[in-house]
Amino acid sequence: MFLARTCRLIQSFCKLFMFASLFALPVSLLGQSWAAATGVVDPAGAARVHVSSAGNVYVDASAPVPTTGILRYNLFQAGIDPRPLQQGECWQMVARYSDNGAGAEVVLQLKRYNLHTGALTTLLTFDSNAFAASSGFQYQASPCIPFDFEFANNAAFPPGPASVYFVEAKLIRTSGTGVPKLAGFGLLRIIP
Repeated sequence: MFLARTCRLIQSFCKLFMFASLFALPVSLLGQSWAAATGVVDPAGAARVHVSSAGNVYVDASAPVPTTGILRYNLFQAGIDPRPLQQGECWQMVARYSDNGAGAEVVLQLKRYNLHTGALTTLLTFDSNAFAASSGFQYQASPCIPFDFEFANNAAFPPGPASVYFVEAKLIRTSGTGVPKLAGFGLLRIIP
């Protein structure tokens, strides 16, 4: 039973990744490509996070209140334009999610981990509470923030840039009626 459930979770996370990668299409049109690994559920909340048959991730309705389900998606350099952002350009995170009110919240954070220093920096944050609640899915975007990616690579390591990146997704349930869900997300390089 455990093995069958684990296999269903892996298949569903793959569906979520494929949906999330759809958001990357406009990015490549803007000269930027990226890829993310399948989301990995934090072991502390693995029993509370589920995936629907449609591939949406959600917190189990029987989970205790409060509950936070955490997933991590590693980002990989995949043809990233190495040029720094130009004046007026910025990065934005987009998400398709459901937040049905005060008892639910979906928070996505793009984080940079510097391999040289061990510094962990949050670069972008998407918070569903910044938008009107809805029991249906909606598509929204984070504020647009300028920063440059500094992926670790063979040419620059060890003296040059040496960072790895991941998106941490938190599905937060603070009341018995809260139903946070995540269908997918993407990163866009905005060029005015």
